[in-house]
Amino acid sequence: MKRFVILAGVMVLLACIFCMTWRSVRTYVARRTPVLSLPPFLLQLTNVQRRHSAKGLHSYVIDDSFSTSFLEYLSKAAETFPRLKDVSGFPGEKIIFTMTPSEEKQFLQQLISIDPQFEPYNTVVLVFIGIIQRDTVVDKTIPPNPHTDDNAVGDDTVALMSYLNTVGGGTALFEHKLNKTAAGTIQYPESHEFSFETKDIPGNLYWRMTKRFENKKNRTILFDSTHLHSGFFDLTAWPESVFERRTFNVFLKR
Repeated sequence: MKRFVILAGVMVLLACIFCMTWRSVRTYVARRTPVLSLPPFLLQLTNVQRRHSAKGLHSYVIDDSFSTSFLEYLSKAAETFPRLKDVSGFPGEKIIFTMTPSEEKQFLQQLISIDPQFEPYNTVVLVFIGIIQRDTVVDKTIPPNPHTDDNAVGDDTVALMSYLNTVGGGTALFEHKLNKTAAGTIQYPESHEFSFETKDIPGNLYWRMTKRFENKKNRTILFDSTHLHSGFFDLTAWPESVFERRTFNVFLKR
């Protein structure tokens, strides 16, 4: 009995140490998080394509979406700012940024000018550059199933994703074939495993691709991030000399 009490005490002590360490790490991360000093953060809206949706929000594709100077800024940031290992399910590394209230307002006004459906999404909750290493795709170490972003940024969110370089693949929306589910926080068993490689998707027994957005440098996509979605990758069109895929991501909620 005495040994059990000692063991329980040690476990409680270790738990306390872990919590204190985690708080310290989060504080350190917060202090190390770079602040994005934006050159004018404006989308170029000369090439906007609307993708219709049978239900929910419409999706959009915007090509040539940023100025050359802003792209260069993001590329330089990806090379020089400290990276954080993901803490919210994104399968890679992040460089997290903040936006000033005036930048948020200007950005939201642009989205509303694209489509009034975005007007309720008036709060920017997360801004980051996302980096996925080619090796993690080759080794299949990315989590296996399409996902929603509910856990990371909350329900009822819209995602803006801009490709900063061109690699084989892109982003796709999915439906689960067995129960026709396309949204919500869902965990499927490993038996429903999903391959991120383009060649494997059509034959998957469980997942049907409903929309596909090809990766292209300076292409921005807008979509409902509570819809099941995933990156997909074509390694035959992703040169080994290009070590990572980079995207600029902004999440907004109601």
